[in-house]
Amino acid sequence: MAEIKYVTGDATIPVGLGRKAIIHACNDAGSWTKGFVESVSKRWQEPEQQFRSWVRKKADFVLGKIQIVEVESNISVINMLCQHGVGFGRKLDLFALEKCFFAIVEHYENSAEKFTVHMPRICKGMTGSNWPIVENLLNKIMIPAGITVIVYDWKK
Repeated sequence: MAEIKYVTGDATIPVGLGRKAIIHACNDAGSWTKGFVESVSKRWQEPEQQFRSWVRKKADFVLGKIQIVEVESNISVINMLCQHGVGFGRKLDLFALEKCFFAIVEHYENSAEKFTVHMPRICKGMTGSNWPIVENLLNKIMIPAGITVIVYDWKK
């Protein structure tokens, strides 16, 4: 049964067995400099490289779109374009986030191998959003599709 689980740890080191998708919020300014992306880039080069290529090409680089980057045989990183602008206080665009979640569900339903979703608690730090709203979107979109979501709270 799909559910939201909460763990303390690093979302770039996803727990559990099977295929995993690490999802995170990206901005439409094309900036990849602060926040969770720093941890992603320390672990893999491909998500940042492909994001920057997406920015340069401008093809489909609009709020609500996702970019799936395979980083290991059983792990992908999904760049979700759901934050308008950069800097502290910039809010997630919740409509764009909802579109990203639906795109992930579509990918899940068309995937030969099902996966779990792993994510930082994206309302903290740079995105400045409200976790209960994000959690409600997960419960509305991902859980009914059968996708288990594991949310990581960072502890130093």
